[in-house]
Amino acid sequence: MNDLKNCINTTSWFSDVVLPSEINIKNNELNPININSAEIIQENIIGYGLTGKNFDKHMDEMKECVCNDNSNRFEHGLEYLGNLLGFISNRPNKKSSPDCIWQIKDSLLIIFEAKSEENEEGAISVRTCRESKGHYDWAQSNIPSFDRINKKYVVIVTPRTKIDELALPHSDNLYFIHISHIRNIFENISRVYRRIRSQYITYKEEEIQSKILEELISKKLDPESLIEEIESAPLKKMPQI
Repeated sequence: MNDLKNCINTTSWFSDVVLPSEINIKNNELNPININSAEIIQENIIGYGLTGKNFDKHMDEMKECVCNDNSNRFEHGLEYLGNLLGFISNRPNKKSSPDCIWQIKDSLLIIFEAKSEENEEGAISVRTCRESKGHYDWAQSNIPSFDRINKKYVVIVTPRTKIDELALPHSDNLYFIHISHIRNIFENISRVYRRIRSQYITYKEEEIQSKILEELISKKLDPESLIEEIESAPLKKMPQI
């Protein structure tokens, strides 16, 4: 396994990439943040193991976390999911800090406030909005590259689908992803991993990252598609109660 890993080049290929004729990627989709994501995913697939049971063990553990409503387990699941999607993902795990952070260099930062233990009947509250907006200040103080990062988002993950009307004045620059959709994203990206892994040895070395990128784009799992999805769901446009 180590010999196989050592013989595969996972260094940056943006400037030299030549797409195989059967790979369907548009020029505007061949951008640095999508490419960076594909590079990390290739490294992940190799690291989880191209053969053996280690891969399934990792996937089962991650699924258990993502599908768990317990806040600690779910936050671990968010961290795992970010890594699967090709981000540098971490949990600060400090008082008043975000629950999880996904980052791609100085290009993209997604900061999460997770409310997995909330019941779905309620509304997103003033307190949740204030807590979430504070994450921008936290990130500016704790992430050295914050001011250089091109796109920055704070996203609330919750089973709730409505916002308290009193929270609207506090909802600017906040976004929403339903917890069920996070779980759907996990299922979709895990299928991508399984397909790529099962076919890995059939591709030439220079085709692997192109194939990963094609899979991500076709399933709208690439970072650019994720940005579009986040921007389409600002908190202030949620139904009110």
